[in-house]
Amino acid sequence: MTTLHLRKSIGRSPLQRVFLLVPLTLALFGLSPASRAVVPAPDGGYPGSNTAEGDNALFSNTTGIFNTANGAAALFHNTEGALNTANGALALFTNITGSFNTATGVDALFSNTFGAFNAADGVSALFSATTGSINTATGFQALFSDTTGSANTADGFQALFHNSGSNNIGLGSGAGFLLTTGNNNIDVGHNGVAADNNTIRIGKQGTQTATFIAGIFGTGVTGTNFSVCVNSNGQLGVCDPVGVTSNDAKGKVHIARYEAVIRQLQKQQKQIENLTAKLKEQASQIQKVSAQVEVGKPAPQTVVNNNQ
Repeated sequence: MTTLHLRKSIGRSPLQRVFLLVPLTLALFGLSPASRAVVPAPDGGYPGSNTAEGDNALFSNTTGIFNTANGAAALFHNTEGALNTANGALALFTNITGSFNTATGVDALFSNTFGAFNAADGVSALFSATTGSINTATGFQALFSDTTGSANTADGFQALFHNSGSNNIGLGSGAGFLLTTGNNNIDVGHNGVAADNNTIRIGKQGTQTATFIAGIFGTGVTGTNFSVCVNSNGQLGVCDPVGVTSNDAKGKVHIARYEAVIRQLQKQQKQIENLTAKLKEQASQIQKVSAQVEVGKPAPQTVVNNNQ
């Protein structure tokens, strides 16, 4: 084993110390893993550029590199996983070969085994995830039940709590709480609906047992006007024209809807153009009939007076 010593470096100038440390650093990287080990090891430092602090942190690690485990049993089962960061007791506890995961909080990403590129920030966030990847969960028990779903984003207390689908977004406390196996949904401040797919819901938060909650969702309302409205079913879309003005609570004219005026003028202009075209067509037909009448008239006859 090679033992490296630094002697009387304090008395050297700063520049001399720099030149002394450069070859020393190169020598450390050039040595084999066994020969460059420092005894006793630095606090929390282990082979493979791993760092572990806490009872049984990184306990099973074999070939995994660049892992950081802070907390009792953090990354306990990790063997080959690399570039993982676990901060909190039992964080990434079950991870085996999953890599590029970040778990902050007690039990965060607890069940992960092979999933990669996950980020969990909060107690029990992404707790049940096993092989799902590219998930982001921020908040207490966010994405708690997700096992194999991927590319989900949950931000808020128990956001997307029951979800196990993919490509879902839940923003707000309890957002998407009722969503289960659906995919490609966005719930903002809304509990969601269990069977939703390809749905956007934006609205007030209701009870967690509700099956329908008012908000903006589903297919957009069609129309020909420029205004955007929300109908009685909570759907966002284009308003249908209903007049050129709006009234206040007392029935008085309050706001002129200039876009409706423009739309009406355009409609009237189109009607005028159509009427003009029809009049031209009728005039042309009248001219044709007149010409036919002239052709059908008998030729004028000359009467001879024999008495003269």
